[in-house]
Amino acid sequence: MSHRVLPSGTMLTKRYRIERLIKSGGFAAVYVATDLYQMRTCAVKETFDQSPEGQEQFQLEANILAGISHPNLPAVWDYFEYNSGQYLVMQYIDGDDLESRLDIEKHIAEDDVRNWSIQICDALMTLHMKHPPIIHRDIKPANIKITSDYLAVLVDFGIAKLYRAGGATQAAARAVTDGFSPLEQYGQGSTDGRSDIYSLGATIYNLLTGVIPPDAPSRAPEDTLIPPSQLQDNISPAMEDIVLRALKMNPLSRFQTAADMQSALLMANRRTSNMSQKNNGYAAASSKSAEQLALWLCPNCHTRNKPEASYCISCSSPAPGLDMDGETHIIQPPPPSQLSSTSFNLGRSSQSYANFTKTASSSWAVAQSKPDYFLRAVAGKPGHGFVMCGDRGLALVFNDQDQSWTHLPFPTEKAFLAAAVAKGHIWAVGEDGLIAHFTSNRWIAIPSEIHEPFVAIALDSPTSGWIAAQSGALIEFHDNELNTTPMRRGLTYGISIDDIGDGWAVGSHSLLLRLYGGSWKALSHSTGWGELYAVAHDGPESAWVAGANGLLLHVDNKGWQIGPDSQTGDLRAISFNSQHEGWAVGDNGAAVWFNGVSWTTVNQTIPGNTTLVSIAWRTETEAWAISDQGQALRWLR
Repeated sequence: MSHRVLPSGTMLTKRYRIERLIKSGGFAAVYVATDLYQMRTCAVKETFDQSPEGQEQFQLEANILAGISHPNLPAVWDYFEYNSGQYLVMQYIDGDDLESRLDIEKHIAEDDVRNWSIQICDALMTLHMKHPPIIHRDIKPANIKITSDYLAVLVDFGIAKLYRAGGATQAAARAVTDGFSPLEQYGQGSTDGRSDIYSLGATIYNLLTGVIPPDAPSRAPEDTLIPPSQLQDNISPAMEDIVLRALKMNPLSRFQTAADMQSALLMANRRTSNMSQKNNGYAAASSKSAEQLALWLCPNCHTRNKPEASYCISCSSPAPGLDMDGETHIIQPPPPSQLSSTSFNLGRSSQSYANFTKTASSSWAVAQSKPDYFLRAVAGKPGHGFVMCGDRGLALVFNDQDQSWTHLPFPTEKAFLAAAVAKGHIWAVGEDGLIAHFTSNRWIAIPSEIHEPFVAIALDSPTSGWIAAQSGALIEFHDNELNTTPMRRGLTYGISIDDIGDGWAVGSHSLLLRLYGGSWKALSHSTGWGELYAVAHDGPESAWVAGANGLLLHVDNKGWQIGPDSQTGDLRAISFNSQHEGWAVGDNGAAVWFNGVSWTTVNQTIPGNTTLVSIAWRTETEAWAISDQGQALRWLR
């Protein structure tokens, strides 16, 4: 006997007004409604089944969703019984489901499918990591909705279950969807997280080809399946491998976790993205918004990271399944016992580093290095690490635990000219296209086809960012893969990127470039400013440029504004701590202090009127700089 759906205008508990029916089936109906208390649109699911099993299903679905907050899952706001009906009030997801979109488009582009699948994996990771794990058991195009801002939301937990290893499982309902349900869901085994992986693989297959895979029982005897590339052209081999592995009959042959599957999708995403950029230029803004939403969840600290990031931006844990080796050249440093942490003494002559620290004042002081060490640049970020680099692959890392310096030599006759750090990672670039990455106690030499000096580097994650070549070329890198953008408008001197991947590059003849949405654009080619030597962010979307004749230029999304006249010589380097304090330093002892609000020129602070060419903060109260004579100088508040 069919159930009569609620007409528009029906009031539930004097709070929820039914506006229209979304869909109705044999056991439930879903409506768009208005919450008159909160004055917001919501979705109301009405359950018809009054049997004990139906009531159990309603309670389970309510309990499952009420305890979860995730951008790719609908939020549950209320549930109640009213007039013999059971009602679940949820966030209304405004958008088309993928089944409806597939009916119109016949098949969907691989980039879109991949990005949505990465998001669904993220939702599954959250579900499967619950205690006990939650298994959705009905992933299919009809149960994935795409919002206007490109977010994929997994809906309809009507046949979800709680999984208890070694014990009975509690199922909200017993059902299968032919083509999308794995064999074990037909009663021929126990379902777990790998069952959802099968269903997601079938969903991807369907979206890419427009064809629903054969139902699992018919495939079971020989585990046969027509590869998706035979049904639709332009499916990448990497994506096909992911689909075929997810659709294996034997759960042991599938991805064992949603994190594993997401990692494979992310790696395929990076490869495809790099190839696309090499062949077609940068993606449109809509593609960027899709990538920004296709985040992966760090298994260590649960921070959400960009899809191309191989290491967590917060704790630097590697992405699940990351393989950093690729085709790079691995260079193992000497064992720790052979590293000379005392061979480079930053104290004056025979003084130890500890003694040097005690004698330092609030002004800059020179730390004389040994004659055979010529320093070129310094890089650091409080809480992430600190490194000085220079000639012949010199790299000196500060150890916070024992307050000493460790020499991590990179075997080359070339000089490092710039560096960048993140937790557990050092990047250094230099002469003749030199690029080196230190992580996991080893150097990785990154091959480059550009044989010119690399003068600046900035990170937007531990393993991705941009490199500036002296000629003006800008090189994007993800992991150990490079993609060059030929921006040869002038010599490049400095580059700064924020954590969301936007930034600035500066150079000769007032060169000012803005990085936004993955592409570079020249904002000014005026010669009125002279040379622009350095740029650094002092906060989100806000940066300062240091240049010739003491120029200080503030830049943000609104444009640029000339700062105060510092009345100094050329300013060559600039850096800020996380408290928005900073130094701009340069020729003949030029030093300008920023207190978070305004700039103040500080006279007679650099010993001997030394010219400083690089500067970075080791802590919030300690900064280091490198002079054009290869010396290290230190400032302590």
